[in-house]
Amino acid sequence: MSAVTERRQMVAQLRELGLTQRAIAERLGVPQSTIANDCRYLPAVLSETDAIVTDAQARLDELHRVKRFLWPDRDDPLVLSELVSVLGAIRQAEAAIEEHGDG
Repeated sequence: MSAVTERRQMVAQLRELGLTQRAIAERLGVPQSTIANDCRYLPAVLSETDAIVTDAQARLDELHRVKRFLWPDRDDPLVLSELVSVLGAIRQAEAAIEEHGDG
């Protein structure tokens, strides 16, 4: 993710908390005009964030289904290896949701 996209996501979060553009600019160390420009992109940023969360949630749901399928045979070394991989992917999907969503 680019630095601009990350800043715009931060601007969106801070605006939701009720901070003014000036307060956000001071907090992020950028000119207020930058924040004003970022605010014009908020709908696109929020849409992109929603898409990331939706994709991660779908992936997470699928991984949990796979985990439930594999769990009864977890003593089989091959199944255990696949299960470890699935659990790692679950953690990644949860981290994406936590980073971009409401957690």
